[in-house]
Amino acid sequence: MKNNEVVIFGLSQGEHIAEKLAEERDPVAEYMFNALQQEILTDTFIQKNANNYWLKQEEINSYLFDKYFNGYWEKYQISFVLCAKGDLLLADGQETDCWNYFERRLRLEGSRISSSNLFQLNNYAGRIDYIADIPILGDTIARKLIVELSTVYLNENEGYPELLLDEKTKTSSLSLDDYSFAVYNKKKLVYKTGNYNFSTRLKISELAQRSYYQYPSENHQHLVYQKDNDVTILLSRKKYSFYDFLTSLAYILVITSVCFLIAAVTLQSFPFYVKLSFHDFSTKIQLFLIGSILVSLVFLAWGTTFYIKKQYQEKNETTLQEKLRSVNFELESKVGSEEFLADELTDYVTAYLVKFSNVFYTDINLYTTGGKLYATSRPELFEKGIKSKRMNPQALFALNNESKAQWVQEESIGELSYLSAYIPFKNFDNEVIGYLNLPYFAKQGALEKEISNFLVSTLNIYVGIFALALLISVLLINQLSKPLLLIREQISKLKLGSDIELIEWNSKDEIGALVQEYNRIAIELNESAEALAKSEREVAWREMAKQVAHEIKNPLTPMKLSIQHLQRSASMNSDDLKERIERTTTTLVEQIETLSNIATAFSSFAKLPGKELEHVSLIPIVKNAVDLYSHSLMVSLEIHENLTKAIVLGDKDQLLRVFNNVIKNAVQATEEVEGPIILVSLVAKENSYLI
Repeated sequence: MKNNEVVIFGLSQGEHIAEKLAEERDPVAEYMFNALQQEILTDTFIQKNANNYWLKQEEINSYLFDKYFNGYWEKYQISFVLCAKGDLLLADGQETDCWNYFERRLRLEGSRISSSNLFQLNNYAGRIDYIADIPILGDTIARKLIVELSTVYLNENEGYPELLLDEKTKTSSLSLDDYSFAVYNKKKLVYKTGNYNFSTRLKISELAQRSYYQYPSENHQHLVYQKDNDVTILLSRKKYSFYDFLTSLAYILVITSVCFLIAAVTLQSFPFYVKLSFHDFSTKIQLFLIGSILVSLVFLAWGTTFYIKKQYQEKNETTLQEKLRSVNFELESKVGSEEFLADELTDYVTAYLVKFSNVFYTDINLYTTGGKLYATSRPELFEKGIKSKRMNPQALFALNNESKAQWVQEESIGELSYLSAYIPFKNFDNEVIGYLNLPYFAKQGALEKEISNFLVSTLNIYVGIFALALLISVLLINQLSKPLLLIREQISKLKLGSDIELIEWNSKDEIGALVQEYNRIAIELNESAEALAKSEREVAWREMAKQVAHEIKNPLTPMKLSIQHLQRSASMNSDDLKERIERTTTTLVEQIETLSNIATAFSSFAKLPGKELEHVSLIPIVKNAVDLYSHSLMVSLEIHENLTKAIVLGDKDQLLRVFNNVIKNAVQATEEVEGPIILVSLVAKENSYLI
């Protein structure tokens, strides 16, 4: 690479991660250790039990963990050994002198940190590893407390659940879920993690120390950080594709559309306010279409999530079973010749479990046939009391009492659930000497990410479907409902006696049948309206004829009687003949005028005589009506309190007709009565007259 291709970047997120990965010092841990070792040197519990360390190893190690190496130190994988000269230690599958083994490691691999007993190991480029050599004064023999600290990357070992670390440690740890990185020492690969397939040799030219170089590949973006002349960090991350951009755009579009829709429906002051009418057919179709898509999306998401979880669990079970068989085969080749799991073999078996754990990326536990923990690759889980040292009773019952060849079940540590597989561990004689257990801490984040990726993909598809559905609902649903709206409009115009408009519809579908039925009913209704109008006219004529006959008949009878009475008076030469002629003549003239008005109204057919309101006196009108009957019947008039006039606002002809009808009704009601007396009285009230 040319010199002008070296680019010094600002500290972006990737560059910050690269620097943290290349950093092989932990100043906080070094500072804390200086104070910590002073307390360990004066700890009386360790001094009193130092000579019995190999008998109380578990107790002393637990004491050191709980009192000194908790909290911040949980970011490291820690191991303890308290040994003197001559003590034997199983290292690399062989027994060796403990004292000499660590002195040789410190001499070859370690660099002392200032004046303390803490050494930094340089055996693993790109990692932070320490080893401490603390002298312990026992009762008789000098001993050394060896503390090994190795950096823990949470994604390095799938068997180590991240929930076992405290929140502070997890927060301070690097988040490498989206990255793959590799550490090169002199351009040779010494360590890598992640999904990217790194090359075993770094194929770039020399870079200046503390410099960065960024370059793309087909699907990834790479960042090279040259820490010094030897160590190079290569950080890789998958490129953001156009599909990822569409995914983000889909989220924004959905959220914006939902907010816009809520505002348009609920806020009347909104510029695009939409008033939903749930009685409209088109609105119902739109809501049904959108609701169907939403319900389908929910059920599809639920069903797919369930399926992915099921497939993920089945895949984990298959992976776990394969690892369990492989570990069982390897461990059987090492200790299969034993008749039982002896106590003196615990360290030997533990060393192999740790080795197999690093190979198969899973924790390994070995229990005795009685269900007691014999050896484990992750002792800190049991030493801290996070897991019980007794085998799960359900698994023990299934393997021991029911003779199951294999048992997989779900177990939990606090809120963390995980799969745990058990298998009988047999020796070469096919005798069960223990039970092998592999817990599989499948990462919940990986499952959630897989589900999220599917839902995002589904969301992208459904955003397009939603847009298409809205377009259909706006453009096509109105076309579908147009004939129904036309029928509704035509029905609203239907009125009896008015002209009808038939609808033309050529299609022979359901709408066509509805239009045809409307046209038939409209024609029948028009015919019925004409027949009804004709019938009403005939009825009106009959009623009018009855009314006119009734109005004419009322005054004719008394008029006839008055004339006959006048004839008798003339033949008898009565003294008051002249007066009677004038009174009878006046009465007959008024009645004849009333009959003339009725005839005039009948000739126009439309109505009876209209009202002509004027101020008239009731007394002469009542007297006129009474005089028609007073000659032959006992009909008399009484006017109280000497009324001379009783002025009202009314129609003179209609009042006369009313009094004629009332008096005639009285006469007809007394036809069967002997010597009837009909009295008409006029009484003045406060604001009215009572007749």
